[in-house]
Amino acid sequence: MSYCTSQPAIKILAHLKGKPIYVSGSAKITYWPLIKAKYGFTEDQKRPYNFNPAPFLMDKNSVQQGYIMSEPFAIEKQQGIWGNE
Repeated sequence: MSYCTSQPAIKILAHLKGKPIYVSGSAKITYWPLIKAKYGFTEDQKRPYNFNPAPFLMDKNSVQQGYIMSEPFAIEKQQGIWGNE
């Protein structure tokens, strides 16, 4: 999972309780039930993840699952951090 690093209070998964969490359809039947039970997350927190970082970037309290080779690149490009040469 990725989360906004501008929130220094978030150090461990348990700190995500109550925050919107974007997860994919497959995660809903694989790891979501596990982390939901272990960390006390609720179904109200779960949001559909559609491989678009925009909802995550718009809500500084949200978190989303991420793939190491995809989401960081997409977020950097969307934020204009690089790629505009």
